[in-house]
Amino acid sequence: LALTNFQKASKVEPKLISSFENLANLYLDLKKIDLAIKSYEKCVELEPSNSYYLRILAEAYIEKADYDSAIATYNKAQEVDPNEHMIYNELGNCLVLKKEYEKGKEKYNRAIELGNNEVKSYANKGLADLKRKQRKYEEAIELYKKAIELFTTNQDARLGMAITYSKKGDNQEAIVILKASIESDPQSSKAHFELGKILRSEKR
Repeated sequence: LALTNFQKASKVEPKLISSFENLANLYLDLKKIDLAIKSYEKCVELEPSNSYYLRILAEAYIEKADYDSAIATYNKAQEVDPNEHMIYNELGNCLVLKKEYEKGKEKYNRAIELGNNEVKSYANKGLADLKRKQRKYEEAIELYKKAIELFTTNQDARLGMAITYSKKGDNQEAIVILKASIESDPQSSKAHFELGKILRSEKR
């Protein structure tokens, strides 16, 4: 029913951008990525100077694993809004998914150089994720701690730190972090999932 109504709204008023955005979001939920991309492209067509729509279009390309299109779209978003420094982190994340780790690292460092504390926090989280991939767990933990210090509500950094403690064999510290994360955000499905994995591994 929701899909039908969003489709009708976009036809009745073809310049109503919220209809296309809602339609795209629903297509994403239904895993109809190509249709979601078409609807986000319509949003960009209607508001080409709005970097937000370029960024969510890039996210849809990432869902499709079309990293080159995502990177090109993020670059357009930076041209439209050069002061939105969070885009450097989003580019970094995309480059890491593409396994271009050094280029991703460059984007994170640029975010740290230019961004506010929230931007710097997520850049440190990105760098920490890279260290974890390299199994440099102590360095990763320090970067996660820095990310949390810069922006205390960065739950992604807490989750990453918990996963890193678990990988280095310290499940008890991981459990403490995950329980604290769940206490501050009871709806965090990722934290519940990771906690469940650890508890299962310990047969609790």
